[in-house]
Order: sequence, then structure tokens, then C-alpha cells
Amino acid sequence: MEKIQLSEDGEYILRTSDPSIPILLELQDSSKVRYDSGKFTIPFKGFEDNQTIRKELSILSAMVDKGFLSKNDTIKIKNINSVEKFYKYLLLALTDNYNKLRDNNMRAVDAMYHDLKFMAERLIELDISTTLPDRLDGCNDNDKCIENILYKEYSGIKMTKEEAYLIAQANRKVELVNDGLVKSFRCPK
Repeated sequence: MEKIQLSEDGEYILRTSDPSIPILLELQDSSKVRYDSGKFTIPFKGFEDNQTIRKELSILSAMVDKGFLSKNDTIKIKNINSVEKFYKYLLLALTDNYNKLRDNNMRAVDAMYHDLKFMAERLIELDISTTLPDRLDGCNDNDKCIENILYKEYSGIKMTKEEAYLIAQANRKVELVNDGLVKSFRCPK
């Protein structure tokens, strides 16, 4: 990559000699992420041959790039009036899940992969392609109604400590001593 510029209309322009190489979006929020000085990286595919020169870098787009969601799954939710609020809740869940996976000794890249996968599976269960967008648009810009729906669904895409432990345990390269000792795992409430 050679250069990143901010255009007059608020878009970032990325110049690269090879548009097919992956894009790694590094964000930092030390108030929400407890590892690596608050830095975390969301991976995206590079541009495909038939793709326009624009690429959305969002959590939903990362899920599509990984194959966890289809583009059709995300069309309607990206066009709701409250999309910015929806993205806020996605980011809150992403950082919370990421911390829980890293708490279980997952590498950053593995934690992000499994975080995106987990959230996409839950969004499919919530019917992100139809039901969830219809419910949010049904609020008619009533902030309280939107917040109530998003808060309720946020708990559905947020991992429990037990889920994070089980995902980490299933994907460890090396078994830890605790993995053999723990027969039944329950987190204190």
C-alpha cells in the first residue's frame, strides 16, 4: 500500500499496487478492549476482479468476506433508518466477545475469526435478512423502541463466558492442563 487519503466527502481513499491483497482494519479502543493496548484487527478480502473500486469496511462486511453471511443476508439491515445504532451494538458485542476469547488464551487473529463466526451464526438465528430489519423499521424512528430491540438482541450475539471457553477449548493447538481437569464448566454469576 502506498497511501491513504481522506476525501472531501469523508471517504478514505486507499492506493495499492495490488488490489487483491487482504485489507486489515486496525482499530483501537483501550476502554473496551483489554489486550494489545486496545488494538484489534478486522480482516477483509482484497478487491475481486469484478468488484467496483469501493469497499465497505464494516463488521457485517467482514462476516460476508469470511463467508459467514451472504451479501443477500445483509442488504435489508444495511438500509434500515437505525443502521448506525445497529452497528454500535455490533461493535459492543464484537469487543466484548473478543475480550472473552482472548481471556481464554486465544491468539488475536483466531479470536477475531471465531468472534465474527459466532456473531454471524447468531444474526442468522435472529433473521438478519428480514425479521430484525422489519422490527427495527417498525419502530418508525422511535429511539426507545429501537434501543429496546437492539439491547434485547445484543444479548443474543454476545458470548457467555462458558461459550467463549468452549470455543477456545475446541480450537486450541495445545491442550492446557485445565482442559483435562474441567469436566463441567460453570461461571459464577
